[in-house]
Amino acid sequence: MLNLQSTITSGVFTPDDQQVYFGTTSGMVIVMDVHGAMVSQVPLLDDTAITDLAWSCPKFKMEENDDNNAKNSDANALLAVVFHSGLVYLLRTHDDLTPVVVRTGLRGIQVEWTNSGEVLAVAGHLPDEGCTVGTATTHPVRNVVKFYTRGGSLRYTHHLPLCQNPVTALTWGHNDKRVFVATGAQLHIGRVSRRVASLQLLCRLAIKDAECG
Repeated sequence: MLNLQSTITSGVFTPDDQQVYFGTTSGMVIVMDVHGAMVSQVPLLDDTAITDLAWSCPKFKMEENDDNNAKNSDANALLAVVFHSGLVYLLRTHDDLTPVVVRTGLRGIQVEWTNSGEVLAVAGHLPDEGCTVGTATTHPVRNVVKFYTRGGSLRYTHHLPLCQNPVTALTWGHNDKRVFVATGAQLHIGRVSRRVASLQLLCRLAIKDAECG
């Protein structure tokens, strides 16, 4: 039992499985070891709830790596701390004094790193904006997916076509070649490429859009 003045909202193990971090509604990160002993309590943002914690280390072992490569990967992992306000802190350790601050401008965000740990996907909705379909204004939700580098730079922004519900889930798949975003009962699947798509693929997508229109 922890003597806290706030509620724990999220938790995640460190890449080496030796500590566990907890985020709270007061904007604090609590660090405990695997035996349940308190290691540290770090206030990051006063009175701003932490909603999620995510490390950039691989969740799945896609190929065989030696132990030295695995240790180096863990040492370079970044922790994304997500706040209710739409801010995201990228920390090297729980006591990082100079975190990278990402101002997403979104609310209700979901985040997940690629398996390679190089790109952070952030999905949420723009605050206080109505969504217009045809001539009618529907539920005021405009969903957006943004992709950031490890340095916090914005690489790409995509507005989701449907806006009846806010983003409810986000995950990567197919070795970082697909991104899946759920908005209620709707599932959006995006193709992700690190290079310019082939002319054949671009033509196929253009024909598909023309047929749907």
